[in-house]
Amino acid sequence: MTIAAVSGCIVPVSAAQEEIIQGKDIYETAGMIADRQSYDTAILVNLENYIADGLSASGLAGASNAVILPVKKDSIPTETLDRVKNLKKVYIIGEELAVSNSVESKLKGMGISVERLGGKNRYETSYTVAKEISEIKDVTSVALTNGYNGEPDSISIASVAARDGMPVILTNGKNVPFSTSGVKTYAIGGTSVISESLISSTNAERLGGKNRYETNTKIINKFYSGVKNFYVADGFDLTNGLIGCTISKNVPLVLVSKGSDKSILSGAQKIGKIGNLSTSIYEECLRQDGADSVTTSTESFNILSTPTSTYEQCVKWAENKNASDLFMEILPILYNTAVENGVDPTLVVAQCAKETGYCKFGGVLDASFKNTCGLKTPSGGGDYDQNAHTRFDSWEDGALAQVQHLALYAGKEGYPLSNPKDPRHFASLFGKCKTVKSLSNNWAGANYGEDLERMMNEIINTK
Repeated sequence: MTIAAVSGCIVPVSAAQEEIIQGKDIYETAGMIADRQSYDTAILVNLENYIADGLSASGLAGASNAVILPVKKDSIPTETLDRVKNLKKVYIIGEELAVSNSVESKLKGMGISVERLGGKNRYETSYTVAKEISEIKDVTSVALTNGYNGEPDSISIASVAARDGMPVILTNGKNVPFSTSGVKTYAIGGTSVISESLISSTNAERLGGKNRYETNTKIINKFYSGVKNFYVADGFDLTNGLIGCTISKNVPLVLVSKGSDKSILSGAQKIGKIGNLSTSIYEECLRQDGADSVTTSTESFNILSTPTSTYEQCVKWAENKNASDLFMEILPILYNTAVENGVDPTLVVAQCAKETGYCKFGGVLDASFKNTCGLKTPSGGGDYDQNAHTRFDSWEDGALAQVQHLALYAGKEGYPLSNPKDPRHFASLFGKCKTVKSLSNNWAGANYGEDLERMMNEIINTK
């Protein structure tokens, strides 16, 4: 086996296609998930302190063709407001203690129909949501979970609930005050959270293991046998799994953490990451496909550098990622512009791929902007405001602006330039980031630099 000549340790590198859906916070991440779907309704939940109300939202999302968007108790974050402002209807899950009347009034003032589904506790809220689902569609199956100790189990079944429009009903783990006759009943969780008496009284099929990860695997094997594509989310920060259930209804969601059993991902063709899962855990997931070991750099890449990969490696990597024809067309522009200006072309290619989705776009920008990395105008503005982003006359200009912005961050000699293509060529940025890793929380949010380094390692190890 040929080992790439990069200093570092030997680790397996995945051949699985990647997809990263991660914003600066839960609100931006939820918005990114919504933008990948077609929907006419939204379900609003407060995920700061009341995730329990949200646990029952997944089935309603499937029944009503809705996305799940987080709000605060007394306000609607801009990222959420941008997704609901043109809708005709939204649901609010929970009573006023979770989402205040001021939020409801604001939505109604925008001409949006608002329906609040709540109860005096998390159990009754889930009953109310289940009743609403039954008024939208015939209910043929339900999932029972423990409302206090079974939150991870509710997230594991959420994708199935969203796919099938199946109510998720929160229980005390011992009994329910209603009959489940006439519907297929699943009890989610092991014996520590769902008692045998509840199984018996509801004639339920138990889907549970000794921990949240075993339960998650049993659910995937039951409902998604033989799949090769997966999403992964943090097994402890459950909010990402909840908001991601609408996009993972046909591609199962795997809960993961450091050192958790990830063998279900073996042989995966695609592994998408939802939310703020750490880069190291995501790499554990990607290594489950059994690929040959190759060398991955353990030291941060410098932004100003001779090429760490060849042009041919970049092309082959992009082809392996099913990059668009447009990405393949501008790839030589990216590579050559970087080399000419002393910036590592591996970084420039990886960053363009990350920021534009391999030039498939799908976000606020499209190909007409000729913007290779999402650079904003000098005055800036919201991430979802098209007018806040720069339009370039050509892809050459867009690529040069990207490279100049990176070089400015790295403190290249002779910078700042007097007449740059970079529209945000601010002197305050000079020398702020010497390495790719340090771009995290500077160019963009947490783990941004680490994500770029992982992509760069893939390019470097492409044969």
